[in-house]
Amino acid sequence: MATASLDTVGFCPGPAQKANRGASDLLEGQLFAYGCGSGVVVVEVQQLQVAATLEGVVHKGGAVTAVKWCPMCHSRDLISDTHLRLASGDSNGSVAVWDVQCQSVCATLDDALLAVTGNNAPKLGVVHGLEWVTAKPFLLAVLMAPATLLVWDTQGDVILWQRELTSSVPEPFVAMCQDPLDRRRLCVSGPGHLAIITLTDVASDDVAVKQFKLETRGTGGKADTLRGSAGVSVAG
Repeated sequence: MATASLDTVGFCPGPAQKANRGASDLLEGQLFAYGCGSGVVVVEVQQLQVAATLEGVVHKGGAVTAVKWCPMCHSRDLISDTHLRLASGDSNGSVAVWDVQCQSVCATLDDALLAVTGNNAPKLGVVHGLEWVTAKPFLLAVLMAPATLLVWDTQGDVILWQRELTSSVPEPFVAMCQDPLDRRRLCVSGPGHLAIITLTDVASDDVAVKQFKLETRGTGGKADTLRGSAGVSVAG
Protein backbone atom coordinates (compact mmCIF):
# COMPACT_ATOMS: atom_id res chain seq x y z
CA MET A 1 0.00 0.00 0.00
CA ALA A 2 1.37 3.39 -1.00
CA THR A 3 2.04 5.91 1.73
CA ALA A 4 1.78 9.67 1.48
CA SER A 5 5.01 11.61 1.43
CA LEU A 6 5.78 14.01 4.29
CA ASP A 7 7.31 17.42 3.88
CA THR A 8 9.76 18.64 6.51
CA VAL A 9 9.02 22.24 7.42
CA GLY A 10 11.53 22.70 10.20
CA PHE A 11 13.51 21.17 13.03
CA CYS A 12 13.58 21.75 16.75
CA PRO A 13 17.15 22.33 18.00
CA GLY A 14 17.15 19.38 20.35
CA PRO A 15 14.76 16.72 21.59
CA ALA A 16 13.13 16.86 24.98
CA GLN A 17 14.41 14.11 27.25
CA LYS A 18 12.44 11.68 29.37
CA ALA A 19 13.62 13.58 32.44
CA ASN A 20 11.88 16.72 31.13
CA ARG A 21 8.48 15.06 31.76
CA GLY A 22 6.86 16.72 28.75
CA ALA A 23 7.42 20.25 30.08
CA SER A 24 6.04 22.65 27.46
CA ASP A 25 3.70 25.62 26.99
CA LEU A 26 2.30 27.60 24.05
CA LEU A 27 1.73 31.38 24.11
CA GLU A 28 -1.22 32.47 21.96
CA GLY A 29 -0.39 29.93 19.26
CA GLN A 30 2.82 31.79 18.42
CA LEU A 31 5.65 30.95 20.80
CA PHE A 32 6.24 27.36 21.94
CA ALA A 33 8.53 26.79 24.92
CA TYR A 34 9.74 23.35 25.97
CA GLY A 35 12.25 21.85 28.38
CA CYS A 36 15.38 20.47 26.73
CA GLY A 37 17.75 18.97 29.29
CA SER A 38 18.64 21.71 31.77
CA GLY A 39 17.51 24.53 29.46
CA VAL A 40 14.41 25.91 27.77
CA VAL A 41 14.00 26.35 24.02
CA VAL A 42 11.53 28.91 22.59
CA VAL A 43 10.35 28.30 19.02
CA GLU A 44 8.36 30.61 16.75
CA VAL A 45 5.58 28.31 15.59
CA GLN A 46 4.79 29.90 12.24
CA GLN A 47 8.36 29.79 10.94
CA LEU A 48 9.51 26.86 13.11
CA GLN A 49 12.59 28.85 13.99
CA VAL A 50 14.37 29.01 17.31
CA ALA A 51 13.60 32.37 18.92
CA ALA A 52 15.57 31.93 22.13
CA THR A 53 17.51 29.40 24.17
CA LEU A 54 17.33 29.93 27.93
CA GLU A 55 20.24 28.43 29.82
CA GLY A 56 22.09 29.28 32.99
CA VAL A 57 23.27 28.13 36.37
CA VAL A 58 19.74 28.20 37.79
CA HIS A 59 18.94 24.74 36.37
CA LYS A 60 22.48 23.40 36.23
CA GLY A 61 22.57 19.75 37.27
CA GLY A 62 18.80 19.31 36.92
CA ALA A 63 16.28 18.72 34.16
CA VAL A 64 13.57 21.28 33.41
CA THR A 65 10.27 19.65 34.41
CA ALA A 66 7.77 22.53 34.08
CA VAL A 67 7.46 25.71 32.00
CA LYS A 68 4.72 28.35 31.94
CA TRP A 69 4.28 31.57 29.98
CA CYS A 70 3.05 34.57 31.93
CA PRO A 71 -0.44 35.07 30.40
CA MET A 72 -0.32 38.82 31.00
CA CYS A 73 2.40 39.11 28.32
CA HIS A 74 0.63 39.27 24.98
CA SER A 75 3.38 40.54 22.71
CA ARG A 76 4.35 38.10 19.97
CA ASP A 77 7.34 40.17 18.90
CA LEU A 78 10.59 39.27 20.61
CA ILE A 79 12.14 42.63 19.75
CA SER A 80 9.34 44.82 21.10
CA ASP A 81 9.45 46.76 24.37
CA THR A 82 6.87 44.45 25.96
CA HIS A 83 8.85 42.00 28.03
CA LEU A 84 7.86 38.37 27.75
CA ARG A 85 8.03 36.42 31.00
CA LEU A 86 8.44 32.66 31.24
CA ALA A 87 8.67 30.56 34.41
CA SER A 88 10.58 27.27 34.55
CA GLY A 89 11.11 24.67 37.26
CA ASP A 90 13.40 21.67 37.47
CA SER A 91 14.01 18.28 39.07
CA ASN A 92 16.10 19.84 41.84
CA GLY A 93 13.32 22.13 43.06
CA SER A 94 14.68 25.32 41.51
CA VAL A 95 12.32 27.80 39.84
CA ALA A 96 13.26 30.81 37.70
CA VAL A 97 11.43 33.61 35.89
CA TRP A 98 13.05 34.60 32.59
CA ASP A 99 13.03 37.77 30.51
CA VAL A 100 12.82 35.99 27.17
CA GLN A 101 13.95 38.95 25.03
CA CYS A 102 17.10 39.43 27.10
CA GLN A 103 17.46 35.68 27.72
CA SER A 104 18.23 36.48 31.35
CA VAL A 105 16.85 35.49 34.75
CA CYS A 106 14.59 38.05 36.46
CA ALA A 107 14.07 36.18 39.73
CA THR A 108 14.69 32.79 41.34
CA LEU A 109 12.71 30.97 44.00
CA ASP A 110 15.96 30.00 45.77
CA ASP A 111 16.51 33.66 46.69
CA ALA A 112 13.01 33.90 48.18
CA LEU A 113 13.56 30.70 50.20
CA LEU A 114 16.87 32.01 51.54
CA ALA A 115 15.17 35.22 52.66
CA VAL A 116 12.76 33.15 54.78
CA THR A 117 15.02 30.43 56.19
CA GLY A 118 18.53 31.83 55.85
CA ASN A 119 21.39 29.63 54.76
CA ASN A 120 19.55 26.55 56.05
CA ALA A 121 16.94 26.70 53.30
CA PRO A 122 15.88 23.13 52.49
CA LYS A 123 15.90 22.01 48.87
CA LEU A 124 12.36 21.06 47.89
CA GLY A 125 11.35 18.27 45.52
CA VAL A 126 10.72 18.02 41.80
CA VAL A 127 8.67 20.88 40.36
CA HIS A 128 5.51 19.26 38.93
CA GLY A 129 3.51 22.35 38.02
CA LEU A 130 3.58 26.13 37.57
CA GLU A 131 0.58 28.47 37.23
CA TRP A 132 0.37 32.27 37.20
CA VAL A 133 -2.49 33.19 39.52
CA THR A 134 -2.66 37.02 39.48
CA ALA A 135 -1.15 40.01 37.71
CA LYS A 136 0.40 43.08 39.35
CA PRO A 137 1.91 41.64 41.38
CA PHE A 138 2.87 38.60 39.32
CA LEU A 139 2.08 35.69 41.62
CA LEU A 140 3.24 32.21 40.65
CA ALA A 141 1.84 29.00 42.16
CA VAL A 142 4.43 26.22 42.39
CA LEU A 143 3.67 22.53 42.97
CA MET A 144 6.59 20.48 44.29
CA ALA A 145 6.95 16.82 45.18
CA PRO A 146 5.62 15.21 47.16
CA ALA A 147 2.80 17.62 48.16
CA THR A 148 4.08 21.18 48.61
CA LEU A 149 2.12 24.07 47.13
CA LEU A 150 3.38 27.62 47.48
CA VAL A 151 2.57 31.06 46.06
CA TRP A 152 5.54 33.24 45.17
CA ASP A 153 5.48 36.98 44.50
CA THR A 154 8.00 37.03 41.66
CA GLN A 155 8.33 40.83 41.68
CA GLY A 156 8.67 41.30 45.42
CA ASP A 157 10.64 38.02 45.63
CA VAL A 158 8.59 36.90 48.64
CA ILE A 159 6.82 33.62 49.38
CA LEU A 160 3.31 34.70 50.38
CA TRP A 161 1.78 31.31 51.17
CA GLN A 162 2.95 27.71 51.54
CA ARG A 163 1.22 24.47 52.57
CA GLU A 164 1.82 20.75 52.65
CA LEU A 165 -1.26 19.16 51.09
CA THR A 166 -1.96 16.07 53.14
CA SER A 167 -3.77 13.08 51.70
CA SER A 168 -4.91 9.66 52.87
CA VAL A 169 -3.45 8.25 49.65
CA PRO A 170 0.35 7.76 49.97
CA GLU A 171 1.01 9.02 46.46
CA PRO A 172 2.49 12.40 45.47
CA PHE A 173 0.66 15.12 43.60
CA VAL A 174 2.13 15.09 40.10
CA ALA A 175 0.08 17.60 38.06
CA MET A 176 -1.57 21.00 38.41
CA CYS A 177 -4.06 22.85 36.21
CA GLN A 178 -5.96 26.11 36.44
CA ASP A 179 -9.56 27.25 36.06
CA PRO A 180 -9.53 29.36 32.86
CA LEU A 181 -12.32 31.55 34.27
CA ASP A 182 -10.65 32.19 37.62
CA ARG A 183 -6.87 31.93 37.81
CA ARG A 184 -6.98 31.76 41.60
CA ARG A 185 -8.67 28.35 41.42
CA LEU A 186 -6.28 25.41 41.02
CA CYS A 187 -6.57 21.64 40.82
CA VAL A 188 -3.68 19.37 41.78
CA SER A 189 -3.85 15.63 41.26
CA GLY A 190 -2.03 12.37 41.78
CA PRO A 191 -2.79 8.65 41.54
CA GLY A 192 -6.09 8.13 43.36
CA HIS A 193 -6.59 11.64 44.70
CA LEU A 194 -6.96 15.30 43.84
CA ALA A 195 -7.37 18.63 45.59
CA ILE A 196 -9.06 21.88 44.54
CA ILE A 197 -7.53 25.04 45.99
CA THR A 198 -9.13 28.48 45.89
CA LEU A 199 -6.60 31.23 46.56
CA THR A 200 -9.03 33.97 47.53
CA ASP A 201 -6.49 36.10 49.39
CA VAL A 202 -3.12 34.52 50.13
CA ALA A 203 -1.90 37.59 52.02
CA SER A 204 -4.53 37.03 54.72
CA ASP A 205 -4.37 33.21 54.44
CA ASP A 206 -7.89 33.09 53.01
CA VAL A 207 -7.42 29.82 51.12
CA ALA A 208 -9.95 27.01 50.76
CA VAL A 209 -8.81 23.43 50.11
CA LYS A 210 -11.12 20.58 49.07
CA GLN A 211 -9.62 17.11 48.83
CA PHE A 212 -11.07 14.12 47.02
CA LYS A 213 -10.17 10.45 47.12
CA LEU A 214 -10.80 8.54 43.91
CA GLU A 215 -11.42 4.82 43.68
CA THR A 216 -10.49 2.99 40.49
CA ARG A 217 -12.40 -0.24 39.89
CA GLY A 218 -11.71 -2.44 36.89
CA THR A 219 -14.69 -3.72 34.94
CA GLY A 220 -13.21 -6.57 32.96
CA GLY A 221 -11.78 -4.78 29.96
CA LYS A 222 -14.11 -1.79 30.07
CA ALA A 223 -13.10 1.66 31.17
CA ASP A 224 -12.39 1.95 34.88
CA THR A 225 -14.92 3.68 37.08
CA LEU A 226 -13.85 6.57 39.29
CA ARG A 227 -15.73 7.20 42.49
CA GLY A 228 -14.89 10.07 44.74
CA SER A 229 -15.57 11.04 48.32
CA ALA A 230 -14.83 14.61 49.29
CA GLY A 231 -13.37 16.06 52.44
CA VAL A 232 -13.21 19.81 52.99
CA SER A 233 -10.64 21.74 54.98
CA VAL A 234 -10.01 25.47 55.17
CA ALA A 235 -6.49 26.74 55.76
CA GLY A 236 -6.10 29.63 58.07
